[in-house]
Amino acid sequence: MKKLKMNPKHIDEKHKAAIIAWAVKIGAKKSGKNYKLRCPIHKERTPSFMISPWAGMIHCFGCGFHANLNRHTELGYYCWVTPDGKIYPLSEWLVK
Repeated sequence: MKKLKMNPKHIDEKHKAAIIAWAVKIGAKKSGKNYKLRCPIHKERTPSFMISPWAGMIHCFGCGFHANLNRHTELGYYCWVTPDGKIYPLSEWLVK
């Protein structure tokens, strides 16, 4: 699989709106300018999974999972890209 270049320097309003809509859809609660919820990757009691629309990234302080938002140029949709190149479509990932 081809790795995507991660370039979250310019997160525009369209990106922010997509991230906020996704965060609300998966049940995240507003916390300052971020959103937080319990990590879906590991079991925990308190929320440590942070969603940052202004930075275009997600990060779990419990297990260390991290990904940046990018627009997949070949397929034309937003996706989370991990540092090791794994791609998770924003519209499908973690949505119940």
